[in-house]
Amino acid sequence: MKPILLFCAGAFLAACCVPQKGPIGPYAPYNDIAPVTSESYSRRFLEYLASSPWRNSDYKRVLVCGALGTAWCAPGTSIEAALKRVHLRQPAFYNVSVWRPKDAAFYGVRFDGKQRVEPSVRILVPSNRLQIGDAVVVLEKLVSF
Repeated sequence: MKPILLFCAGAFLAACCVPQKGPIGPYAPYNDIAPVTSESYSRRFLEYLASSPWRNSDYKRVLVCGALGTAWCAPGTSIEAALKRVHLRQPAFYNVSVWRPKDAAFYGVRFDGKQRVEPSVRILVPSNRLQIGDAVVVLEKLVSF
């Protein structure tokens, strides 16, 4: 119960800090010059999750939300299967994170060939199974040419 309360408090505070100009876009933090800190990634994932329908659910299903839309999955589904529900085909163009309310933490998802994972050092692989109340957040990477 405490992790859920901590998350709710964090989500509320993050939502209060978000500009009120419009809906939160599903884009990962980006900087042309300097690397983006993991705190910026965590804040962005939290802001997006706080604005999603996850906070209104009954916490018995798994939410997949972000740049590719929203879907609900049953607990025990692999991360890979959950991402197929929102038609994720090119993981290199997206940052994927899993919110685990039990741990009150985000876990980055490492795909084949990807060295760095955001937002944290906690790592999951696509074959890991999702648990009750988990939320998978997919943010689109911005690319500059």
